[in-house]
Amino acid sequence: MRELGGDYVHLLVDRAGGVHLTLLDVTGHGLAAALTVNRLSGEIERLRAERPDIDPDALLVALNRYVHLTLRRRHVFATAFCASLDPSTGHLAWANAGHPPAFLRRADGRVEELAATGVLLGALEDDDFVPRTTTLDPGDVLVVYTDGVFEARNRRGQALGLAALRELMQRSPPPRDWTVHLDTIVRAHVAGQPDDDVLIASLAFLKARPAIEADDHEATMTTATTEAAS
Repeated sequence: MRELGGDYVHLLVDRAGGVHLTLLDVTGHGLAAALTVNRLSGEIERLRAERPDIDPDALLVALNRYVHLTLRRRHVFATAFCASLDPSTGHLAWANAGHPPAFLRRADGRVEELAATGVLLGALEDDDFVPRTTTLDPGDVLVVYTDGVFEARNRRGQALGLAALRELMQRSPPPRDWTVHLDTIVRAHVAGQPDDDVLIASLAFLKARPAIEADDHEATMTTATTEAAS
C-alpha cells in the first residue's frame, strides 16, 4: 500500500499467486483528500479480504457504490485503475474508472493505451466499468500513474503532456525501473519539485511460470512517489 495526499495505490499478491493493482486519485488536495483516501483504502482492504480474487470491474462497481453513497453529496469523487495479472499465463484483466490511460509497453517497444471503460467513481449510482483483457509476454510492463505526471509544468508553464509521456516510453531503452525513470523525467521537466503529487506504479511481467508454481511468480511491482512542493 502507498498513499500520498489524494493519490493511493494498493498492491496485493493473493495465495494463488495472482497479482492485483488498484490506483486511485481523489478529487481535491491536502488533508481532506488524504482523509478520503484513508476511507477508500479501508474499503479496498475490506473488499480484498472478502474476495482476494475479485475481478477489476467488480471491484470498481463496489467502490463506485461506496463513493456515490458516502461521498457524492460532499462533491468528492475519484478516478481509479484496477488490474489483475495471472503470472502463470500472462493474462491481464483490467478496468478503468475515468482515470488517465495506463500505458502497456510491450517488449518490442510498442506502447498501448488502456483507456477509461467507465466514468469516475461516484458520478453515477450504477456503472458497469466494462472489463477488458489482454495477454502479457515476457518483458512487457504496465505503467499506471496519476495526473500529476503529465500535468507537471516547467518554468515556462508548459505541461509534460500525455503525448510526450507516451513518446518517451516508446523511444527509451527499457530502464531497470520504469517508476524511477519516469519520476526522474518529471523532476527534470519541472526543474525541481512538482506542484502536484506524483504517483507512478508499474507491473513488469518477466517470465511465465507453471500454474503449480504461481506463488513464485515472475512479476514485479514497484512504485514511485513525489510529494508536491508546499
